[in-house]
Amino acid sequence: MTDIAKVKEIAKLPQNSICADCSAKDPDWASINLGIFLCIDCAGAHRKLGVHLSKVRSLQLDTTCWDPDQIKIMEDVGNVRSREMYEHSAPSYYMRSSESKSSLVRENWIRAKYVDKEFLKTEDKETPFSLKMPERIKQGWLEKQNSHGKWQKRFFTLMGRFLFYFKAVSDSQSRGKVDVTKITITVPESPQLKEKKFEFHIETGDRNYPVVAPTLEDMFNWIHAIRRATLFLFKS
Repeated sequence: MTDIAKVKEIAKLPQNSICADCSAKDPDWASINLGIFLCIDCAGAHRKLGVHLSKVRSLQLDTTCWDPDQIKIMEDVGNVRSREMYEHSAPSYYMRSSESKSSLVRENWIRAKYVDKEFLKTEDKETPFSLKMPERIKQGWLEKQNSHGKWQKRFFTLMGRFLFYFKAVSDSQSRGKVDVTKITITVPESPQLKEKKFEFHIETGDRNYPVVAPTLEDMFNWIHAIRRATLFLFKS
């Protein structure tokens, strides 16, 4: 059996039948130093990490670059074992690439796993995340699209059961509020406008609130804070 044939055989094992990062079926790419099999989209995100973190190869195109050491890594690690390690302490509110086709979600999830190593098991993370307290008050500026399609800058406050938005920080009355127990957060595959890159949607049963954060970090901080609050209130 050739080396590439052996790798393809390993890829077909049940533990490797879905992408290590997004659960897409029949991944045909690999990170040879991490020992995992990837779909083409996650492979693209891994390439952006740099070869010092993830060395990406195609099972269809890179047929002559495999050696026994690389094959052994693929055998010893694999997707299930990798997930057990890199997603060990991932909180249930954290947005994963399996939930969205957005490249921002995919890249954020992959960087959190392999660059920041946020979810690795450590002495202070012996068990997966559990909710022990309500979400802290969170405040900040976001742009919100109104019902007429106009973008407006609003000061948002997440407090308890509600997400409020104000025209000014000093306002005593909010312009609106949303019950977080009725919220679903989504990230569009591509933003409505190129200049508003960090767009996400706060969806309720009867309205969709497109909002834009100033940075990628701010966007995911808001997404995870809202999802955490929603989860806590549902479990309380």
